[in-house]
Amino acid sequence: MNKTNLVKFFDKEAVTYNSQVLNGTLGSRWFAEQENAIVEAVIKTAKFEKALDIGVGNGRFTEIIADKTQQITAIDLSEQMISTAKHHLSQKANEKTTFIKGNFEEIDLQNELKIFDLIISFRVFKYFDDIEKSIVKVSRLLKKGGVCIIQYPNLKSYQGLLVSIKSIVAISDKNKQYLQSLNLVTLEQIKRCYLENNLEIVEIHHNMVIPYFIVSRIKNRFFLGWVVKIDNILKKIWLKKTARDFTIVGRKI
Repeated sequence: MNKTNLVKFFDKEAVTYNSQVLNGTLGSRWFAEQENAIVEAVIKTAKFEKALDIGVGNGRFTEIIADKTQQITAIDLSEQMISTAKHHLSQKANEKTTFIKGNFEEIDLQNELKIFDLIISFRVFKYFDDIEKSIVKVSRLLKKGGVCIIQYPNLKSYQGLLVSIKSIVAISDKNKQYLQSLNLVTLEQIKRCYLENNLEIVEIHHNMVIPYFIVSRIKNRFFLGWVVKIDNILKKIWLKKTARDFTIVGRKI
């Protein structure tokens, strides 16, 4: 999916995406809460001067970091996503945030030189044309000692399998466009890229092995509890490397 089509896709999905994350099924909310928890744990005892939210979406991460950050820059391709974020953010978060409509891969942020001490991005890097090049840009943007919390799509997950057989599983134009837009990577690839760009890996969080389209349909708390237990067992046995995504907490050295 080219960037023009991607903008159209997320402009249409803005309201639906927001309702799924904030007010959707128990499973979809739980999934988002696990991502939120990673950010909350990292920033719990820290203070930041300037933060960057890549792919602001509905603004949930901007809201989380607002109390810990003096200034926030929030980027998104979709004008509708930005509007959704502004609508749901608190007054404090809105006042601290500068919104930019555009593609992170192309935007020039003050010559990209050591601007931020916190960079966050979830569910976004999978749409980038060149993930490794984007990591280089993240490294340039981070001050020494700055923290980045970025989620990457795992090539070895079920998503990787779907992408490889997209002609079979893409039963609708929407599904086909979505699968064609994905750019997936391996953990080994990201580790190497971090090492080459002065980014120390502090933590690695593996997402669920069980597919999101299953978890997001769960409405019963008891059933969700068992699914989570089963997923944890699968990851402990041998399938940890097949998690849907992995989130890396890094530090600029």
